Amino acid sequence: MLKKMLDYAIHNVMYYKNLYSNFSGSNLIEFYEQLPQLQKTEILHNIEDHTSNEYKKFPQNRYIDVHYTSGSTGHYLKVLWDRREHLKSSIYLARMRYNYYGIIPEDKSVSFFTSSYYGNRLVRSTDFKLNFNGKNIEFCKINLTENRLYNIINMIHDFDPVWFNLQPSIALILADTYTKYRYLLPKSLRYIELSGEYLTTQVRVKLESIFHVPIVNLYGCTEANALAFECPYGHLHCLYQNALIEVYQENKSVINQEGNIVITSFINHAMPFIKYAIGDKGRIIIDKNCSCGLETPIIELKYGRENSYILLKNGMQLNVYVLIHIIELANEQTNGIIEQFQIIQEKYDKLTIQLVIKNSYENWKLEIESMFFKFIAEEKAFSDIQWQIKYVQKIYPNEETGKVNNFVQLIREE
Repeated sequence: MLKKMLDYAIHNVMYYKNLYSNFSGSNLIEFYEQLPQLQKTEILHNIEDHTSNEYKKFPQNRYIDVHYTSGSTGHYLKVLWDRREHLKSSIYLARMRYNYYGIIPEDKSVSFFTSSYYGNRLVRSTDFKLNFNGKNIEFCKINLTENRLYNIINMIHDFDPVWFNLQPSIALILADTYTKYRYLLPKSLRYIELSGEYLTTQVRVKLESIFHVPIVNLYGCTEANALAFECPYGHLHCLYQNALIEVYQENKSVINQEGNIVITSFINHAMPFIKYAIGDKGRIIIDKNCSCGLETPIIELKYGRENSYILLKNGMQLNVYVLIHIIELANEQTNGIIEQFQIIQEKYDKLTIQLVIKNSYENWKLEIESMFFKFIAEEKAFSDIQWQIKYVQKIYPNEETGKVNNFVQLIREE
């Protein structure tokens, strides 16, 4: 599968064409070994060079869907997918979900979203929407007030779902609401799948104590979809049908040692990600026999995406996705000129938004701020906050984690 993707890329994607034209070796595997690790900033600056020529014209371009990374590493990236391939990349996960936990695609599910798209355009989010012929109900993460959460769990109760597909931070918010209104716990619920953020032991234990169903970890990314899935014995098994997953220490691939996770998608031809540094740390284990019987390598994550909340003086907690959505809206309406962002809460009533914008758009700062404050004004919870927008050349990773957190909390609850 690796050779097949490499062959496709050097014939259809300008970035790999250029690298291959300067390659003096004898085979594709040698070419792969000499490839530099692909960084997200490289794609941000040259997205056309990373898009397959085949998908820039009819008929393939009619199958294109646009997805966006969550910004958990501090970058905000547009990712192109052939919708047929995106569906294919979910098939292997669906099989494991069924084999381990008995969940089938027809089972009713609950999920949450940050933003809505019509075609490839960002649009105003609705409170909820029904997908997959009514088999999935999806709620917007924005404005999760106590009253709205109560309404949401009432709707979930009436919907009668079999499973939840959530991020840990959203699962915690729901757990707190269900603690108050336990009689609304759906009796049909028998499985919860978590993804998008690092799952700590403390969070897992709390969720298990409230929901009393399997809490299962999924590791993935927008660029390649599902990468690893947790079996009933607590091991994240790599989905090598979807991607090659490696761990590097500097420029050397290592096994059973901690390093930077690097992936190569085997499915996404519209925008191939080859030897791509995803921004997480972990280790690949190949000599561990798992009691589930699956012999694929196991990945252990060292660092992942954090669960973070904006703390207000009145004790209220707001999920950081409220602000991420506002940044998405501003970015959409300025033609995607924001390359990096970081939200810093210094005090209960003071937040700073650090932005890295494209060099050629220096004169757009007033336009960005105007849009940002227009959207902020619509969020009543932020009415007493002092805002500062700060422009920087680059936002650097945390020295300990190797990641740029999109939200930095400098205060703590008393």
